[in-house]
Amino acid sequence: LLRALADFPGALERASREFEPSQITTYLFDLTKALNLFYNRHRVIGSGEPRESARLRLVAATGQVIKNALELLGAPVLERM
Repeated sequence: LLRALADFPGALERASREFEPSQITTYLFDLTKALNLFYNRHRVIGSGEPRESARLRLVAATGQVIKNALELLGAPVLERM
């Protein structure tokens, strides 16, 4: 998940260089797959400190990147599902 987050600037650069917003949507798809895998493999709430707060920050950072990418694409961002 952390590697996927770190690739966000690269995805933006590729999309800009190639004039392909689909690079961002592909990145988002891959990021959400990584988040799903992480969430299914690792307990976030109730995992004990300091693990819990680190995992919560990682999930929050992922949410922020998703929000930023959707805003760049002009897509509406839901605060809650």
